[in-house]
Amino acid sequence: MTNISVIEKNKSIILIQGDCRQEVKKIPDSSIDLILTDPPYGIGYSEWDDSSIFFGLQDELYRVLKPNKFFVFWWSIKKIPEISKIGKFGYVWQIIAQFPSSFSKSRLGDRRYIPIFVFEKGRAKVSFRRIDFVTCAELPVVEKLMGSGEFKPTIALSQLLLRFTKKGDVVLDPFMGSGGLGLVCRLFSRRYIGIENKENSFKVAEKIIGEMEIRQSLPEMFELLGGVDRKQLSLF
Repeated sequence: MTNISVIEKNKSIILIQGDCRQEVKKIPDSSIDLILTDPPYGIGYSEWDDSSIFFGLQDELYRVLKPNKFFVFWWSIKKIPEISKIGKFGYVWQIIAQFPSSFSKSRLGDRRYIPIFVFEKGRAKVSFRRIDFVTCAELPVVEKLMGSGEFKPTIALSQLLLRFTKKGDVVLDPFMGSGGLGLVCRLFSRRYIGIENKENSFKVAEKIIGEMEIRQSLPEMFELLGGVDRKQLSLF
């Protein structure tokens, strides 16, 4: 049974508990400005960690994405060869999400980064160009709310969001998890549709996004993200 939570009165933040394979079918054609997600990699992380769900979803994701827009997702270093299964979208680039210190081990040594793959439908344009890495750290408002480590780092998510969208754009996350991207979308005035199958993760997302208080101005947020000039600030 689908459970839907509307965080903002203007329906700008919509959270859906359900199977993304069914819920995405309900989204109208060409209605999404950016797909940004952290999908299951298929590395045995949990019972839900099945990458075939992600790859099997690409026809529907292509359908709902507007022409000339981006499809961006985090991915596992171990599974990079599987990216060849993305056939509907055109490959653009890879962004490196860099951590300040090592967070896991590999056969070659300590690991300090996660790859983020950028694909497109048609010929997409970024809101503004930046270097091809993002910083894995948390916005202070998130650390005060519930600490770090519950989802992909929110400063990295913010950098991605501001690179690929503008104010008022609709962002789809078919694998919402605990709601980090939804929280960032609320901070930066993007509309958001998040889908999550696991009840516990859905409840966490509903709580943190719904209870967040926005106390920082956009200039303060941008300062945390490394700064932008006045021209870039006007885009958002």
